[in-house]
Amino acid sequence: MSGDRRTVAGGKELPPATAVNQFPSEAVRRILVAMAGTVAASHFVGRAAELHRLHAAFESTRVGDPVTLCVAGEAGVGKTRLVTRFADQIRQAGGLVLIGGCIELGEGSLPYSPLIQALRGLSRGLDSADLADLVGPDRALLARVLPELDPADGAAEPNSASMIMSASSQGRLFEAFLGLLERLAERSPMVLVIEDLHWADRSTLDLLTFLVRNLRVALLVILTYRTDDLHRRHPVRPFLAELDRSERVDRLDVDRFDRDEIAQLLQGSVGGSPAADLVEQIFRRSGGNAFLAEELFAAVRERNASPNLPPSLENVLLSRVQVLPEDTQATLHIVAAASGPVEHQLLARSATFPSPNCLLRCAARSPTRCSFPIPTPRRTPSDTR
Repeated sequence: MSGDRRTVAGGKELPPATAVNQFPSEAVRRILVAMAGTVAASHFVGRAAELHRLHAAFESTRVGDPVTLCVAGEAGVGKTRLVTRFADQIRQAGGLVLIGGCIELGEGSLPYSPLIQALRGLSRGLDSADLADLVGPDRALLARVLPELDPADGAAEPNSASMIMSASSQGRLFEAFLGLLERLAERSPMVLVIEDLHWADRSTLDLLTFLVRNLRVALLVILTYRTDDLHRRHPVRPFLAELDRSERVDRLDVDRFDRDEIAQLLQGSVGGSPAADLVEQIFRRSGGNAFLAEELFAAVRERNASPNLPPSLENVLLSRVQVLPEDTQATLHIVAAASGPVEHQLLARSATFPSPNCLLRCAARSPTRCSFPIPTPRRTPSDTR
């Protein structure tokens, strides 16, 4: 952002006066001023640059055009915490935030589930005339996926059968979703958040592609996904490649914490400064991953009660390992035994190295070295460093 900046009590900076005044509505200007006073108002570990990017993306919608921001990072790195922080600030300042998440299903799919979740409860607090004006002429079509919009059967639940439709009906449904979101965005500054895009089904990806291409109002769309879940043939990869062609789409990478940020994270858990050697241990074992750091720290504090890793952490790690081929699992155990990153050349020379394909899979994730934390049953965190 450019232009002269102003400060408020506490030394916080406001957006440039020229930028604020360029917003088409007083509501947006109020939100920007309020956000400027809340960005650093409470303890939040790191992520200052990432929060700035989110605020800048929201601000850039002032010209009336939508913006899509893809928030990417590995599992547990803190994507949801970051987006939730941003969403809370928008809501506190009077903006509208709709949040929906994709669902991991063993078999089958639930089409449009994140949009359905985000829009659920839309009719609450609206009289019939306001609701009809907001939903528009496609109320009956939208009611097939959002039964609460059907005055005759508002208590029904959507199901896969009700969402099976022809190509022409699907096109009309996409237009109906588009119209509804645009009318919402015209009423209030708005953010639409779709979480866990890596679990999205084909129908949801098609709908999101349509919306990103055709939205024409001031609306920020945030899509979060796990980078470590996107294998080469993952269906989300073509979707992201298509988004990359749009000038209105940008990407925000959420990285791991550094050692100082891990210290701040642990400090927030204990209400004081943790020991330096403990911080070093947690940082080294977690690699800066926020979720792993918190779970490992909880295990350290409770080691007298149980010698094992906490079930939440063990289940997460094992679930990600057990779906891999057996030779890859064996390779990861070798990497974990090294208690740190292992150079590919050293790994390849290992006498028990099962298959060259494993090295290729490791190289696909990191060009020079591999690392992975694997829980070992009946060992304390210090034993499995």
